[in-house]
Amino acid sequence: SEIKESNKFDTLQKILNKNLKIWSNYQKSLDVEVTYVLQPFSNWCKKKNSKEEDELFSITEASKIKIYEVFKKMDHDSYLKYKKILEGLTRKHNLRFLDTNIHLDSKFDKEWLFVDRGHLTDRGNEIISQFLYSNLNLN
Repeated sequence: SEIKESNKFDTLQKILNKNLKIWSNYQKSLDVEVTYVLQPFSNWCKKKNSKEEDELFSITEASKIKIYEVFKKMDHDSYLKYKKILEGLTRKHNLRFLDTNIHLDSKFDKEWLFVDRGHLTDRGNEIISQFLYSNLNLN
């Protein structure tokens, strides 16, 4: 199982490297700044779930819908591996990297921000939008 997991991350790294190289070329040729933003994911941020999130997660994870099975497996260790790969590749290709998961910390404990592990509520989108606005130098 560990070998399979390692192969998944090797494959992921190869795909990301190719895609980020393309974005790096766009950045150079168009003279723009490209920022890779890692989306928030409930298993990856440090906030505690709200009661609504716990209820929704238990419903979706009880279903046999494939995406919810995948979401459930995306644990904190996977996040750290994925983030390390992204940080290295964005640095290699001179792209900016932002991780929105670090913003959703204990100050948002028990606040209902996710409708499932990978999708935000309106409030969650508002919080992430404000974070992006202030971190992408849009003001």
